[in-house]
Amino acid sequence: MDEANKDALISEVWAIILDETGKDILSDKAKAKLDRLEDMLDNAMGINENGIKRHVTYGLLTSQ
Repeated sequence: MDEANKDALISEVWAIILDETGKDILSDKAKAKLDRLEDMLDNAMGINENGIKRHVTYGLLTSQ
């Protein structure tokens, strides 16, 4: 997954919520939940608060 996939996923969830509720805009509560989901996806992808993907090695050394 990359940043574009994440953005597309958030947009799709947004569209599903609007479609299911029959509304044109999301409530503040729904927006807050989507913001939290976006933060969770960033964490899962290893993206820090500056938008830079962290390199996770889990303490493993590269082969030499």
